Amino acid sequence: MAEMVLAIGTSHMPGLNQPVEHWFTRAESDRRHIEAHGLGDYAQLSREKASWIADEITEERIRERYTACQRALAMLAEVLADARPDVIVVVGDDHREVFSADHMPAVDVHWADEICVPPFGGRRAGAASGAGASDRPDGDHLYPSAPELAQHLIRSLTAADFDLAYSRTLGPEGLGHAFDFVCRRVMEERRIPLVPLLLNTYYPPNRPTAQRCYALGKALSHAIASWPAERRVAIIGTGGLTHHVIDEQMDRSILAAMARKDEAGVTGYPEELFVDGTSPSLLQAMGFGNCIVLSDIREAMDVAGDVGYSFRTGDPADLARVLQQLIDNPGLVAEARERSRQKVRDFYNWDRITDQHEALYRQVMGLRQPEAERAPEMMEREAA
Repeated sequence: MAEMVLAIGTSHMPGLNQPVEHWFTRAESDRRHIEAHGLGDYAQLSREKASWIADEITEERIRERYTACQRALAMLAEVLADARPDVIVVVGDDHREVFSADHMPAVDVHWADEICVPPFGGRRAGAASGAGASDRPDGDHLYPSAPELAQHLIRSLTAADFDLAYSRTLGPEGLGHAFDFVCRRVMEERRIPLVPLLLNTYYPPNRPTAQRCYALGKALSHAIASWPAERRVAIIGTGGLTHHVIDEQMDRSILAAMARKDEAGVTGYPEELFVDGTSPSLLQAMGFGNCIVLSDIREAMDVAGDVGYSFRTGDPADLARVLQQLIDNPGLVAEARERSRQKVRDFYNWDRITDQHEALYRQVMGLRQPEAERAPEMMEREAA
């Protein structure tokens, strides 16, 4: 039977692949991203985090962090080499580099005869020039696969009640930069057979919950252990926690819970906190009962797409169409205002969120909460 010899995880943020000098230029890039994607008001966020962020963005501190990151990556590469796996299962998120809104599986196992993993920079250059398959002229970006294990995982996870997809081919550009990072920085381009597993961690409405992802991890472990082949198998997870808008306390709490193998500590946070881009400004506008007009970027749509009116990003004519529709129909505005208020009351009020946190802390500490005060989500989980 197969033996799982290692399970490790890593972020794949762009800064890990850039010289430290590039870190000093990230502020402007982050400002544009935060404002363009509705993650909040950059100036306001800077003021809110002023009590601690100043100490983290000095040149000395940035260089310390950069050095620590590079040292940690080198250690991961060494640990992987020492484990001597015959096959690696890589679990990563797709940034619409493989899938699109036309087809977005929640979980996809890539069951292929060979794995194409182009370098992230080359992908961008090829896309810009229209070259498409120019990323793989001589096979330098091809990795061996483990189709027998991929098929076994598909069968085993399906039997464990996971309704997953599988892909046999992914088009000329291959896998995205999450997998490129693992191949080049952790595997150091060693040609070890791969089985990629792609998660939809961004795009509603079929993004798996933290609880479902945790269950998937356990089922994946059982599936590997039941593979009837004398192979050494490693798992590498690649993703991240808070990103453009940092909540280090939450990040460290989740990492500590992972180290303790504490399921409740990993999965018990309110699900809306895992939505990259839940903008405080957008929630404030909804709470005040405004009619929300929003671009169709994923972050904004995930929060307000079902209560407001959206226009195609970068399309002024479509924005004008939506605004004219609302000007001509005041009743639609009134209905949207009430939907905004109601969604904040139902999903984003602090009483509900603090109740969920208190229930989580009680569960972690082994204290039973009085039934009348227990958060509905915790009661449902206990009943299950």
